[in-house]
Amino acid sequence: MDKLSGFEYRIREVPPRGEEAVVATARYASARQHARSLQDGSAQRETEHRAVVKEANAGEPLDILDAGKATGRLAALRLPPGDYEFHAWKVSEPKAYGEKDSGPPRDFSYRFSVKAGVATYIGRLTLHLSERITQRIAVEDRRADDLALLHKKYPAIASGQIVFDVGTLRP
Repeated sequence: MDKLSGFEYRIREVPPRGEEAVVATARYASARQHARSLQDGSAQRETEHRAVVKEANAGEPLDILDAGKATGRLAALRLPPGDYEFHAWKVSEPKAYGEKDSGPPRDFSYRFSVKAGVATYIGRLTLHLSERITQRIAVEDRRADDLALLHKKYPAIASGQIVFDVGTLRP
C-alpha cells in the first residue's frame, strides 16, 4: 500500500434477472443544458459507484491493520436499495514519468443486496497482487474485527441495524 497513490473497487447495479444493463451517455450542447438537467433532476442516475481504499489527498488514514501495518480501509457506502456487484478494481502507482494504472483483465462478480433501513456487512474484500503481475481476490468474514472498527468510526450505526451477507466471488 505504501507504493500506491490510489486504490479503488468499482461497484455497479445488477439488472433484474433476464435483463441486461444499458450504457447511456448524456451529451449536452452547452454548459447551460447540463446545468438545467441537473437542476430539474433529469440527469442520468449514477449506476457506477466506487469504494475508495486509498487516494491522493485523502483526509482519512487507512484503518485496517495486519501485524501493525496499514493494509486497507473499512468502507461504509450509502447506496439506494437494490442489487449490486463489485466487478473491477483499479490501482494507481506513481512512476518516474507519471502514473501506472492497473486493473483486472476481465470483470469478476461479488454480489450483494442493499435493503432500506439497515446496514449490510458483506465481508472483507482483499486484493492480493504479486511481484509477477498476477492478482487474486478473496472475501473473508472478519465481522468481529470489522464491526468493532465500524462502531468506532460510525457510532450512530447500532448493532441491530446490521444484516450479514458474506457471499462468494464469481469469476
